[in-house]
Amino acid sequence: MSEDAPKRIAFVISALTGDELRAVNRDVSRVYTMLTNPELGMCNHKIPPFYECKNPHEFENRFFPLFDNWRIKDQLIFYFSGHGDILQDQYCLKLGTTRQDFYPFKNLITNLRIKNVNRAILIIDACHSGAAVEGIKESQGIFSTINQEKIPKGIAIIASSRKSQTSRELKDGSHGVFTKLLCDGIETGLENKPTHNGLISVVNIVDYIEEKLTTDSNYCEFSQRPVFKVNAEQDIWIAKNKSEDVPKPNQTSGNDSVITPEEQRSIFIYIENYHSEKPIVLTADSDKTPTIEDIPCPYLGLSHFSPNDAEFFFGREAFVEELVKAAQTRNFIPVLGSSGSGKSSVVLAGLVPKLEKAGNWQFTHFRPSNGNDPFYALAEALVPLYMSELDSTDEMTQARKLAKFFRGDEGELSLAEVSSKIQRKHPNHKVLLIADQFEELYTQYSDSELHHRFLDCLLASLSSSSQSSSSMVLVAMMRADFLENALSYRPFADVLQNADLKLGPMNHKELTEVIVKPIEKLNEKLNEKVTFQADLVKRILDDVEDEPGKLPLLEFALTELWNKREGKQLTHKAYREIGEVKGALSKHATTKYKSLTQAEQKKAEQIFIQLVQPGRGTKDTRRLVTKADLGNDKWSVVKKLADARLVVTSKNNNNIDVVEIAHEALIQNWELLQEWIRDNREFRIWQERLRAAISQWEDAKKDEGALLRGMPLGEAKKWLKERGKELSRSEQEYILHSAELSARLRQEEEQLQQRELELIRERLEEEKKARQAQSEALKASQIKTKFAIAASGATVIALGVIGYASWQQQKSEKTLETVFLKTEPIATLNALPDFHKKADKFKKALDQLKETEDLELKVNYYRDHKESFDKLFAYYRNIMTATGRLNEQVTETEKSDIEEISAQAEASLAELLNTYRISQLELDLNQPKPNFGKLLPKKRRRDFEKQYPPNSALRTTYEIIMRESGAGADLNNDGLMNDKQEAKQIPCKTLVKIEQLWRNATDQRCGWYGEWDGDKNFYNDQDCYELEPDKNDRSTLYSSIFDFTNREVIKRIEYCQKRCKKNVNKKNI
Repeated sequence: MSEDAPKRIAFVISALTGDELRAVNRDVSRVYTMLTNPELGMCNHKIPPFYECKNPHEFENRFFPLFDNWRIKDQLIFYFSGHGDILQDQYCLKLGTTRQDFYPFKNLITNLRIKNVNRAILIIDACHSGAAVEGIKESQGIFSTINQEKIPKGIAIIASSRKSQTSRELKDGSHGVFTKLLCDGIETGLENKPTHNGLISVVNIVDYIEEKLTTDSNYCEFSQRPVFKVNAEQDIWIAKNKSEDVPKPNQTSGNDSVITPEEQRSIFIYIENYHSEKPIVLTADSDKTPTIEDIPCPYLGLSHFSPNDAEFFFGREAFVEELVKAAQTRNFIPVLGSSGSGKSSVVLAGLVPKLEKAGNWQFTHFRPSNGNDPFYALAEALVPLYMSELDSTDEMTQARKLAKFFRGDEGELSLAEVSSKIQRKHPNHKVLLIADQFEELYTQYSDSELHHRFLDCLLASLSSSSQSSSSMVLVAMMRADFLENALSYRPFADVLQNADLKLGPMNHKELTEVIVKPIEKLNEKLNEKVTFQADLVKRILDDVEDEPGKLPLLEFALTELWNKREGKQLTHKAYREIGEVKGALSKHATTKYKSLTQAEQKKAEQIFIQLVQPGRGTKDTRRLVTKADLGNDKWSVVKKLADARLVVTSKNNNNIDVVEIAHEALIQNWELLQEWIRDNREFRIWQERLRAAISQWEDAKKDEGALLRGMPLGEAKKWLKERGKELSRSEQEYILHSAELSARLRQEEEQLQQRELELIRERLEEEKKARQAQSEALKASQIKTKFAIAASGATVIALGVIGYASWQQQKSEKTLETVFLKTEPIATLNALPDFHKKADKFKKALDQLKETEDLELKVNYYRDHKESFDKLFAYYRNIMTATGRLNEQVTETEKSDIEEISAQAEASLAELLNTYRISQLELDLNQPKPNFGKLLPKKRRRDFEKQYPPNSALRTTYEIIMRESGAGADLNNDGLMNDKQEAKQIPCKTLVKIEQLWRNATDQRCGWYGEWDGDKNFYNDQDCYELEPDKNDRSTLYSSIFDFTNREVIKRIEYCQKRCKKNVNKKNI
């Protein structure tokens, strides 16, 4: 748009209502989109919507500066949605929640006259708004009738109701009645009704609304009627007519600007909780046909296509039709594709517009990373559908409440129940629940228990309703390289079986459409002829067809190519200069990075490494980061990177600034960023572990037991010292809290030792005095008496020596345990033999019933000496843990010694467990009617042994393997088996013995695994009805005890079975 061209300004506003009005913000959003659409309202000078005005002062500060440089040819369209009332014989807009916030409408008219505004349409959707048109008291004369003498020429007013009427909202709260009909009429071209000059005038739209309110059964119940006043020699147009039968305009008149209407219907598509990136907008000046220099690029660079970009979205028509069919017959549509295949675009710009056109659909959207909680993200998407009357603050509160129910923190409320509530509110609509970038469930959250609970929440809804009767359809877009994560959870794997739609790479024809069709569409709209230089399309196709992750690279290269066009032609020269398809993105990113100062470049590197989630067995992904986590000092650089289209900034639904990389193609194709990731991978992987630990600490309400200790604390202190500036405040505070706790515990231990030393000194001093007294008495006594006294003194001395020896033993044990917490492998290695001897000596003294076959006697003996046994178990566990960690830090010679000590410790622990703890399991399983137990409903892994019924064989099995009263394999005390070391904590003989006992007690039906097509199935066993007697899909002993996602336990079981079988064969030989 040239600087001299007339401005057509849309100023749309809602006021803070604080009560029952539900639709004002949606009304404002829809009207703004309609007015700024170049095919409808054609407002070419955009002022962002003004939501929830708080007072008249705020309104005047935003509104009146618009007229500082006002020209006679400029035009205003003003829209208000909120409360209105008659106060002291004046019609007023209520621009806030108090009585002082009433703003006389005549003040608005007066200021327009003062500013010489003579082209304006004022649209008021508020109660009694007709008073602004009809007059309040005819006899008073002041503002009595708005006539040609009272308002500037060229101004029109449209009121939603007469002065005695209230303005109503639809029953579902989605829109105000008047505003919905206003937008429907303009967006449908008055339902394909031709109008003069192909334009919709004020009279046209008011007649349309009046007719719908009086003849349409859907609206007859609403007793409100619009009124209007036009102060002009002829009617004023409000929008282009999109009717397909509109006659072409042949003249211009007065204040009206004539622009040829198009034969395409434009539909406003509203998706709850979806924040669209900037759509393609073809700007049209009111007094001239746009030129090529005025037209924005028809390509989207690294952005995905939103619903309102649909007319420029090409190449996926066949797949979109598959999606449409699936939405009619299924309640779950998983869309899988590689990074950059266009999953988001095909749903948002393909499926959604098709369903919107079909009618009777509502749309809502979430990403699992929203709010740093997938349950909150889901709740946030659903709440507006059944509680549309809430303001934004109340919506957040309600979303947090619903999330707690989804998690099971405050009872249970299923997604199916919420869906039913939505259906009752909107009985004629289905809901498309869009789960975008579903892989974030795995990239942003490391807790596999959380994965399972969230998937259970979604899957329960899918299984509770038939495909045909379901009112909600879930479409989840996920990167294909995370399919393995999804399949690791059997219930989700079953749902995915033959259900996913795989979005493959585009073929030659589809890629050609992506390149050529947007230009053709643009030419059609502008009656222009933008072209590609000869053979340029072929050259681009040749470059892109062999390029992995091609679509974002192609779209970005086309965007850069457009920006370097020569007149109306896209050229080979420009294509060469941008770096072609493969190099365009990297070249652009490097150029923008080098334009920063040296200090800004350092901050940019720190920003980018935080915006990348390091993959574990998968590709790296982008990560959404808040301004607070990055640090305020970096935000100015973030803005520069956003201006360079390398990152995208926005506000989340909590109004917090967030940023993420524009597209994962940048991660995969920018060499400099890949270098930063390589150099910082160790730090970032540690940082993600730290964040997981912080999350657990916060879930535990900041219990000290969840703070860092030992080696993890030492590692954290190292990173804090080296890269503290790159840690967020919460991360730094967590490390400092951990260090403070460690220092306090160390101080308390030293104080305890000091007190014990003082007591010993006092005791020795007392004994010394006693001996002196005895010595003096001996001199005066008879020999017999001397002997008696001497014997008594010896007894006292012996007691003192025993007490001192006991303290020395405790001190020695604490010293050895402290060694294991150090990070120096040599210190640990030197301490191991001594520690092992201490443990064996302790075992020899305690293990008195190893030859006894009486199970009850052994069980009772363990109970009587439980504290001692648990301490002895801990000795051997510490040795196994220490040797496991040392294995990767020592020489081969040292490794042999370590493995020998580890094997001895494992054998000793297994012997103790099989004697004193397995005896309890054997008693449990030998009962006439054994209490096998099962996983209790509504329990989580962090409920530990309470997941199972008391006195059940499953509970005993869990305690033997996972808890301190057994092998204690759950080193992190989180209910999960997270790594190889934890799996190795379970002695092989114990695993095999448990399997043997369970098999014998269940006629060989139940063990660590079942059989499925001749292969081991560790997750399900149809024959093991003892564990899940009421279910068809029954568990194994493995799936009842362990977490599904970690295969290290499976490897351990298989290794132990092979090892024990090999030992048996050796004995037979």
